[in-house]
Amino acid sequence: MSKKDREETKKKIEKVMKAKGEELEKAADEIAPGFDYETAAEEIEAEEAAEPAEESSDAEPAPLPPAEVSKSKYPKPRKEYKTAIGRAFLSDNNGRVLGATIVLLVFVLIWSAVYWMPLAEKEAAEELISLGQHTQMGAITVKTETKEEMVKAESLVILDPKLDSGVQEKTEGHDGKGVFAYSTYCVSGKELLTNRDLQEWIDEPVDHVLHLGTSRTGHEGTYVIKGTFTANCSAYWMGNNCRGASGGRCVYGTVAVDRFKYSYGTLFWIEGYGDAVANDCGTSIKGDKLDLWMDSYAESCRWGRRHMTTYILEKR
Repeated sequence: MSKKDREETKKKIEKVMKAKGEELEKAADEIAPGFDYETAAEEIEAEEAAEPAEESSDAEPAPLPPAEVSKSKYPKPRKEYKTAIGRAFLSDNNGRVLGATIVLLVFVLIWSAVYWMPLAEKEAAEELISLGQHTQMGAITVKTETKEEMVKAESLVILDPKLDSGVQEKTEGHDGKGVFAYSTYCVSGKELLTNRDLQEWIDEPVDHVLHLGTSRTGHEGTYVIKGTFTANCSAYWMGNNCRGASGGRCVYGTVAVDRFKYSYGTLFWIEGYGDAVANDCGTSIKGDKLDLWMDSYAESCRWGRRHMTTYILEKR
């Protein structure tokens, strides 16, 4: 742009600004006729200068309320111990083991004091009593008392080879009554031992006896009945020199059982058959079904299938 053009542009701008200024003054007169802008500005400045400055306060601000600490969702960091003893006994896992061990030892000590010490004291007193001596705690005194008591008859189960296999005979007994002497041994007034001795029978008891025939096996002895059930009994024979699933030789008195219910070696007595030992099994033998070995195929056919009363026996 040349110098002449710049001067013309400047003049145009001044002309426009002058016209705008006149329009603004005219608008101000319409809003507030006679308002002196310059005088008003001077008065405002004078008032601001006359207002007192705000006093600064040296007082300490009021303390803030304590912060509420919320529980962290993260676990506390594990404490690291510097010494070998601390690492061995004070770490979390080892500390629990040590605490459990101490509790167990305390329990064992208390149990020993409650159970074993009185027992050892009683055994020592029994030995001294048998020798008629004095203990370190004092002299031994004996209190004797006599009582009449009822005595229940026992129920015995006897395998009897003199009786035909599978046959049972029961002999009824009765309860009895006897005179018993109770001797209580005391040391310094403390009761340590009481013996019970039969003095005489007023009516001697007779045991109930159940004789179970075992003539074909020859087994004998006194047993206890552990269970009674009605067995679904079938018969089988598979030739001579046959062995059962347990490895034992199959003879009269061998029974095949359900291995999930009866273990090998279980002793049974079956009405009409006699005693039998579990020695074999079979896929069709389930629950209370028993398969009884016979001495021949013809004998097994004659037996067929029968529901018989069966005892589970245990040596007394």
